[in-house]
This record gives sequence, C-alpha cells and structure tokens, in this order.
Amino acid sequence: MLTSDDNSVATFLRAACAAGRPGDRLPSVRQLQQRFHVSPITVQRVVRALVMEGKAVARPGDGTFVTSGVASPTRPVDHSWQTVLLGRSPEVGRGLEHLAIPRAASTLGLDTGFPDPMLQAQHLLATAAARCARRSEAWDRCPPQGLVELRTVFAAELGGPFSPADVLITPGAQAALDSIFRVLARPGDPVVMEDPCYPGAIVASTLAGLVPIPVPTDEHGVLPDALGDVLARSGARMMVVQPRHSNPTGSIMTSERRVSILAIAREFGCFIIEDDWVRDLDLDGPSGPPLIIDDQHGHVITIRSLSKAAAPGLRVAAVIARGPALARLVSARLAADFFTAPLLQTIAAEILPSAVWQRHLVVLRSALRERRDLLVTELAAHAPQLRCTPPRGGVAIWVQLPAGIDEAALASACADRGVGVSVGNTYRLTESPHGYLRLAFGTSEASSLSVAAERIGSALRSLLDQ
Repeated sequence: MLTSDDNSVATFLRAACAAGRPGDRLPSVRQLQQRFHVSPITVQRVVRALVMEGKAVARPGDGTFVTSGVASPTRPVDHSWQTVLLGRSPEVGRGLEHLAIPRAASTLGLDTGFPDPMLQAQHLLATAAARCARRSEAWDRCPPQGLVELRTVFAAELGGPFSPADVLITPGAQAALDSIFRVLARPGDPVVMEDPCYPGAIVASTLAGLVPIPVPTDEHGVLPDALGDVLARSGARMMVVQPRHSNPTGSIMTSERRVSILAIAREFGCFIIEDDWVRDLDLDGPSGPPLIIDDQHGHVITIRSLSKAAAPGLRVAAVIARGPALARLVSARLAADFFTAPLLQTIAAEILPSAVWQRHLVVLRSALRERRDLLVTELAAHAPQLRCTPPRGGVAIWVQLPAGIDEAALASACADRGVGVSVGNTYRLTESPHGYLRLAFGTSEASSLSVAAERIGSALRSLLDQ
C-alpha cells in the first residue's frame, strides 16, 4: 500500500502511463529522486505498485516502461456452485475485516494497533535480516517447536524453572490462538473470555467451533467471583485473559486478583490462556510479570507477541506451556505448516538479546507515551463529552461516548471526515448501556493526532446537534 509520502510520485507516474504509448520509457529512479526530492526506496515502492496494477513493466538493467493497458477478454464465471457446496457462512463476528480493506492514503487510521512505520524497528530488522539471510540455517528446515536459539531467548525472559523445552514458536499470536483453540478444546466446548475482549480471540474460537462465554471485568480485569460462577454454570475448561494492558480497556490485573484467578483455575481444573500481547509496551512503569510466573501447576499457557513492538511483518510469537498440552500444540504446528519461517526466527533470536533492541524499546515507549498524552489532551479540547482513562501501556485508549450517541453512527461520521476508528461493539460479547470507541494513538504521527481529535469532535457535535 502506498503512503502519503508516495502520492506525488504515484500521481506523476500514473499520468505518464495514461498519456504514454505502450513501450514508452518512464523516468529513471534517479530522475524521479531529483524531481520530487524523495528517497530511492520511495520511488521503487511506487514503481512496484504500478507494476502490480499492470500499468508498467520493469525490465532489470533496462528501465521501466508503459504497458499496453489492454485487459485480456474474460468471460463471466459462475461461482454459485460454491455457495451451495459451502452452505451457510459461520458467524465469526466482526473485528478483523477492516485489516483486509484498503483505505485512502489521506485517512487517519486510529483503528489498528500497529505503530506507524516511523516507530517500528524496520531498520534494525532489515540490518539483522541482511546478516541472517546469509546463514544456511535461515533457509533450512528446523524443528516444529522452533529454533532452540530463539526458544532460549524467550525462556530466559521468564527465568526461574522455564527452559527452551517449554517454548513453542508460532507464526504470530493469532496463529497461536488458533492452534490452542483447535487442539486443546473440542467443537462445541465453551471458552470463557473477558468482556470486552480482543476480537481476534472471538473470531478464532468461533471458527474452531467453540462457544465464547463472557465474564464481566472492571478496571482491574476479570471479576473473580463472576469467573467462578461462569465456570460453574458453563462447565468451561478454558479461559482467555490479558492481565496486562487488556485490549481494549487497558486494565491491569492486580496482584491480589492474579492469586484469585490462579486459585479458581486450580479449583475447576481449567487452562488459562494468557495473551501477553504488549509485554514490551509498559508506558508508565512496570505492570507486573506474566501470570505464568506464579503458576506452579501448568494451568497457564502464555502467548508472547512481538509484532506490536517490532513490526507487523515479524510474524513470530512464543507459546510457553508445559506437559501434554505443549506436546499436542507442537504436533499441531507440524501438521499445520511444519515450522515457522527459520529466517524470521533467526532475525528475532539475533535482535531480542541485543542492546540496540532495548534502545529501540526506550524510544518506542517514549513516543507512544507522548502520543497517548497528546491524543487524550486533544480529545479533551475538541470532544470534552468523551470519557476515558489514559492507559498505563499498550497502543490505544478506550473512550466512552455520551448517552444517546450511537457508536456506529459516530464511526461513520468520523469516516466521512477521514478518520478511521474502532467501534466498541466489535470487542463485546454482551450488550452495553454505553457506546465506546477504541482509538489507537501509535498509528499516526503526533501532528496527525491533533487533526484526528478535531475531526472526531466535529463528528460528535454533528450527532449531538441532531
């Protein structure tokens, strides 16, 4: 997808393709650099987009040329037989569809958790990739459980009794959730989830044939008494929690509540799936260790994600588990895709223990803290009717709407003004008396957050005035 920085180059080249004849040579990378004062990477990104669109063809060593632009004649294809064969589409809920929908370059996207490219560790990853790509192990097969070097890094993070043998590498946290739901439960089983909760967990559990069961939460996470009641009534033997910077509310589980949740898991003999999705993004001081640290009986299975702190393309996560559960998950990984890409594992194993990674995290946390505070301040100025408690970490704020304001209508009004937001209904398993928005503060530059807040305020006023 092209960024706003590419627009001038893309507009010029598209016009040249439209006005040119098939075979006409387009300006060189150097010429475009000089004309638009951009980097060669920017020009190459635009050219790749034009080639993918079929407007240009690149000939290495020769140049880039206008294509004929004439589409091959095709006949309409009838795919109705697939509808009959597949039957009714499963109800998987909402929450992830926006990730697959291209948006205009001018849209200020506050509806995704990934920090903008300027905050990502792209240079660090690229430098490590250049070195790692020369190693034979980066391209050879590896154990389904993952490279021992990377598993050693993740085990060392936890310390104590954990070893590389307790770690499984997966291609991202979403793949880890999918495997856990499919392997450690059976279709029709209930699975308890915080309400509200991460929509990707709802989607993955539903596609695995499980039945999500909500348990209420407050600013300190899951309510223990309610959890005990839900487990007793539903018979569920699996729960999914985010003890630190819960998505979307930002809640942090207190030490007392952690003790209660572990005791309840032992009482009912159930698994706790700990989704530690932003372990690296404490913004206001430490938020406590992973829940698995306090688990002595193998009830907790922890998913440790990297993509929010590193970059979306580093599809590497760790699952820390013990006993037969881990053995089953390793077998499932083998059946699904043999192993996670060794090159990505090698890169992660190189950067995670490095001092430069720690420096990246310091800079990232500082930038996110600044943007969080700026967005909260600007919302207070432009939309004082909204209510939120600034989270102590993570990548987004959870905003309560005034009474009578429909969250879908507000999201639509924001979209009309060029701002993408996430509606609260996406994250809930039950009805709520209030509407909510989730607003990510790391996805746009700091200056853009002020503009986004002003537009959100304008959208809100348009509904309040009706």
